[in-house]
Amino acid sequence: MFKLLKLLSLSVLLLVSCRSSAQVKKVPAATFKAALEAGENPQLIDVRTPGEFEKGHLSHAANIDWNGNNFNAQVEKLDKNKPVYVYCQGGGRSASAAARLADLGFKNIVDMEGGVMAWRVAAFPIEEVSEPSGMSLEAYQELTQKSTYVLVDFYAEWCGPCKKMKPYLDKMAQDKKLSVEVIRIDVDQHKDLAVSLQVDALPALKIYKAGKEVWNHMGYIEEQKLRAVLADIKQQ
Repeated sequence: MFKLLKLLSLSVLLLVSCRSSAQVKKVPAATFKAALEAGENPQLIDVRTPGEFEKGHLSHAANIDWNGNNFNAQVEKLDKNKPVYVYCQGGGRSASAAARLADLGFKNIVDMEGGVMAWRVAAFPIEEVSEPSGMSLEAYQELTQKSTYVLVDFYAEWCGPCKKMKPYLDKMAQDKKLSVEVIRIDVDQHKDLAVSLQVDALPALKIYKAGKEVWNHMGYIEEQKLRAVLADIKQQ
């Protein structure tokens, strides 16, 4: 009996998963843009926080915060039989929101890969509410023009892996034996710099020596692996 119930539960989960994946299309920024332009009055949702939305968003987007208290109630006002386009900052929250929309009965959901970060890197138009600010590319290059090694960590407050890496990066910054300077740059505060350096996913790490980039990595990396990378670079 237990095995039968287990098999039935697994079947239900597989059906839900297949249904959701069939309803959700994950597409790159260029495809997302083309679909929006081809549609008539598309239902476009920005699922970031109001603060993020005010710093710049896609034209005609409605701000429905995925982490807000009334996400379900707000999206229920949309037409479930028409396509709905969803995006966030880097792609994580929009994926969760898209899955929720599928569970709520929306038939056609388009989720943008890489979110606003990928959109900016592609140089697509965006509505700026606040004045652009942050470090210039020239100032960044000056930071990396050092005789010692410089490890740059591009992060954001909303990025889970970034938060997980922060404690050990702070520890490495205090480790004098490593002889490396650790610089952490919030891409939300320095969005123009992130675009210039083609940083379209987080976390992103770069190691410099005398202004020359000698290593880069996209995504989470464990402390011991990063220490090993530093050791290998120094031996070259």
